[in-house]
Amino acid sequence: MEGLAAAHNDGLLILDEAGTCGARDFGRVIYDLAGGQGKVALNADRALRRARAWRSLFLSIGEIPARQKFEEDGKPIRDGQVLRMLDISIHDGVIRDSHGTSPTHFVNQIKRACSDCR
Repeated sequence: MEGLAAAHNDGLLILDEAGTCGARDFGRVIYDLAGGQGKVALNADRALRRARAWRSLFLSIGEIPARQKFEEDGKPIRDGQVLRMLDISIHDGVIRDSHGTSPTHFVNQIKRACSDCR
C-alpha cells in the first residue's frame, strides 16, 4: 500500500472495494494512509531504506460505508478512524443527465478523464 500511496503523492488515490479488505486491516490501512509516511525498513544489503512519504487524498469508492467496515471488527470505533475516512453517501439517480450516452458509459468517461489528470 505504501508504494501505491507514494505513487499518488500530491494527488488523489482512489481505492475500490473496501469489502475485500478485512475490518481489522481496513482500520490499519486508513491510519497508514493518513499518516503520510511508510515504515523504515532494510534493503537487500541490510542498509536502511529511506521511508516513502506522500501527501495524498484518498477515497474509497466501495459499496460499504467506512463506518460499517469499522464496526465489523467488533471493537469500538475510534474517533481518529472516522476523522480520517469520511463517508459520503451517493444514491441512485445522482447523475440525472448523462448527456446523450448511457449512465455507465458516462461514468466511465469521467473515470478515464480523472485518471488522465495525474
